[in-house]
Amino acid sequence: MMYRLLIVDDEPIIVNGLVELFSEPNDLNLEIYWAYSSFEATETLTKTKIDIVLSDIRMPLKSGLELQKEIMLQWPRCKVIFLTGYNDFAFVQEAMRNGSVDYVLKTEGDEKLLEIVEKAIVSLKKEVEVDHLIQEAKRQIFRALPSLQKEFLWDLLQGDPYSLQTMPKQFNDLQIRLDADASVLLVLGRVDNWKQDISPSDRLRLLYAIQNIAEEYMSVSSSVFSIVYDRSKLVWLIQPQIQDKLSEEYIADSWKRTILFVHGTLELLQSTCKDLLSLPISFVAASEPIAWRGTAEKFEALKSVFSQGFGMSAELLLIENDLHHHDPLNTIVSNGQVRLHLKKIEFLKSYLENGRKIEFFELYLDFMNTINVYPSHADSLKIEIYYSLFAMFLSQLNRQGLQKEMNDKVDINKPTQIEHNSWGEVIDYFSNLAEFLFEHQVNELTVKGNEYITKVEGYIKQNVSGDLSLACIGEAVGLNPSYLSRLYKQVTGQGLSSLITEVRVMKAKAMLQDNKYKVHEISKHVGFVSDHHFYRFFKKAMNMTPQEYRESVN
Repeated sequence: MMYRLLIVDDEPIIVNGLVELFSEPNDLNLEIYWAYSSFEATETLTKTKIDIVLSDIRMPLKSGLELQKEIMLQWPRCKVIFLTGYNDFAFVQEAMRNGSVDYVLKTEGDEKLLEIVEKAIVSLKKEVEVDHLIQEAKRQIFRALPSLQKEFLWDLLQGDPYSLQTMPKQFNDLQIRLDADASVLLVLGRVDNWKQDISPSDRLRLLYAIQNIAEEYMSVSSSVFSIVYDRSKLVWLIQPQIQDKLSEEYIADSWKRTILFVHGTLELLQSTCKDLLSLPISFVAASEPIAWRGTAEKFEALKSVFSQGFGMSAELLLIENDLHHHDPLNTIVSNGQVRLHLKKIEFLKSYLENGRKIEFFELYLDFMNTINVYPSHADSLKIEIYYSLFAMFLSQLNRQGLQKEMNDKVDINKPTQIEHNSWGEVIDYFSNLAEFLFEHQVNELTVKGNEYITKVEGYIKQNVSGDLSLACIGEAVGLNPSYLSRLYKQVTGQGLSSLITEVRVMKAKAMLQDNKYKVHEISKHVGFVSDHHFYRFFKKAMNMTPQEYRESVN
C-alpha cells in the first residue's frame, strides 16, 4: 500500500529539502505532499486522506499544535511527527496528550527522519490485528441480537412501511447504535472473487472479518452498522457521532467531516482486506446522506452501479454519480420447487450484472438442462421459468439502453414465436442474449477505461509544471486516486509515475534545446521545487546533467 506523507514548514528551504529526501528511491512507498504553512496544510487535508504529517511546531499565525488538533478531528489515525528544537519539548509534551504523535530533533539528520517515518508506517500497519477481528467475528455469529438487527435493517432497505413506522422503538429495543431521526450515509461493498476451494463457513467468517475491520476504522468518528447480503455483498449505514441536538451548522459540519472521512477510509479498508484477508473488495458510496424513508431507493440505485460500466471491474472504488433508479425484479412464488429455481435465477442475475461469465454459464446450462428433463405435467413450471429469465434479460437490456443495438443481433420478438416445449431452442436463445450482454460489458469497460486514460494523459501534459499528485489527478478526472493508479496500470501496463517521468523528461529536453531558457527556469516549468532535485532527476533519467544534454544537442 502507498502511504501519503504531508510535509509542513514555513521555511521553503526545509520543505524542499525534505521533499527531495523522501522522493529518493527507498522502501517506504510514499506519495509526497507539501505545504509552506498550516493553512496550506489544512487545505490539503480537506481534499485527501493523509497518513503521516511531518510538521514544524513553531509556525506563524497557526502553530503545529493547532494543526495537529485539526488533523485528529478529520483523520484520527493519521501519525503526526514534529520537527523540534531543543527548546520545544514543552510543546511536544502537550502534543502527545492530544493524540498519535512522535518527534525528531532538527539536528538528528536524514537517517533519523527516514527511520521515524518508517516507524509511523509500521504503527499504521499494526493497528488492525486480523486474528483478533476474525475471533470477534466468530463470537458475533452465535449471538442472537445481530441477526435481529440485520433483519430489521434489511426490512428498512426494502422499504417496509411497518419498519419505517416503528424505527425509534425498534432501534432502542434492538440496541441499534443509529439515530432514527437523522439522515444516514450508505456504502455498498462486494467481494469480487472467492478462492475456489473456500467453504461456505469460511466465507461467512471472512465477511464478518470485513465488517469488523470496517467498524474498527470507521467507528473512530462515526456510528456504523453493516449487513451482509447476496452471499458476497455488504451495505454499511453510517452517521456522525453527535451526542446532543446541537445547531444545524454544527451538524452540517459534522456530516461534511464524516463524508470525507468515510470516502477517504474506503481506500484503506480496501487495501487492508487485500493484504490481511487476500480478498479483492469493491465499494460504491453515496455522495450525500439521505432520510431513512429514502434508503430503499438509494440502496437500489447504488446496487445498480455494480452492474454497469466500471461496476464489472475488480477492486472498484467509486462515489455515487448520476445514478438512475430502477425497480428490482419482484417475482411472487407460491411453491417450494419454484422458489428454488427462481433463487437460481437470482444467482444468474447477479452473475450477469457483475460480468461473471464463467459462473453464469456453468449455472445456466446445469439449471436449464435440469428443467429440460422435467415431466410433461411440469410445463407450467417451465413457462414461469421461461418468462422469469426473459424478464431478467429484458431488465438488464433496458437498464443499459441496449434495445436497439440488441435488435441488430438478437430478435427481441422471438420469445412470442418460440414453442415452449422446444426447450433446446430456449436454451440457445437465452445463451445468445447472455453472450451479447457479456460482450457489451467488456467493450464498455474497455471504452470507458481508454477515455479515462486519455483524460489522465492530457491533464499531465497540460499541467507538467503543477501538482501531479495522485489526489490532484484523481480529482481532475473524477476517480479515486488509488483506483486511478490501478486502472492506469491495468490498461497501459505502466505506472502513473513512469508516465509523469516521461512527460517531464520530454518537456525538459525540449526546453533545453532552446537557449533562451535558464536551467532553473526549466526546473520550475517541469514541476520541481528545487534545482538540485531537478538535476538529480534529469541525470538519473538521461545519464547526463541538463547542461551536458544542452551542450550535446547544440
